[in-house]
Amino acid sequence: MGNKSLKNKNPGPNSNLEQLESTIAVANPGPNSNLVQSESTIAVAKPEQGLEQNILPKLVLSKEKQYKIIFLDIDGVLNNANSVVNKLCVIEIVLKDLLIGLIQKHTTDNVQVVIVLSSTWRYAENTRTECNNYFGSDSVYIIGYTPNYGTIRPYEIVSWLETNTNFGAKKSYSLVFPDEEFTDKYVEHLPIELTKLPGGQILNVESVILLDDLNYYNEIQTLVDPNKENWKRFLDECYIQIDRVVGLTEMDIQKIEKLWLTVPKKTV
Repeated sequence: MGNKSLKNKNPGPNSNLEQLESTIAVANPGPNSNLVQSESTIAVAKPEQGLEQNILPKLVLSKEKQYKIIFLDIDGVLNNANSVVNKLCVIEIVLKDLLIGLIQKHTTDNVQVVIVLSSTWRYAENTRTECNNYFGSDSVYIIGYTPNYGTIRPYEIVSWLETNTNFGAKKSYSLVFPDEEFTDKYVEHLPIELTKLPGGQILNVESVILLDDLNYYNEIQTLVDPNKENWKRFLDECYIQIDRVVGLTEMDIQKIEKLWLTVPKKTV
């Protein structure tokens, strides 16, 4: 990044200037995860040389807690059309702090608000580490990464929920997944230790929020599910599209809080 001083900005190592998206390679997180029956520790990827050395404190996931999960895109959400430094997209500190304020406000002794990264920034260790560094200084946790099947993001997000939580999106909303012939074309491009919680732990999830500048309603039109209204109902209760021109706003934060108040909570 050199010695240039950047106000409210820190370049994403492999962000694409044209599309506000990051294309990156794959690496494994720390190999050791110690498990106890009711809780596990999520290890944070080791920073590469030259990146910030803020290491996230380890987050202990507990069966006794309820979780609100935010599936987070980066480009177009935590940055905008003006977020370019030296031809790289960057995370805007002001936008990040909006999200952190929301997470800290709604995290209690019994409910933990956490992030699962659905952005292309999840593809490589250096950008995963950068995201962990950004949030780690404020004790906000990225606990995992959605699988990368090369398909639409709503499908990848629901796949993560089915694997790691008791949220039951597939059953609750009667969602139909692609058939075997379809899924054979889209193999997982991320190591399983990134997309599955250690020891097969299942989280008690109260609610989920999907934040992205992509139009998920358009994306679900490509699904094989003949009853796309079920996917639409899922999105209506969980998804907020962010305007990529400006990124996350106070109005978006209010929409998230409204969904948390109005959408029925999932129970164990």
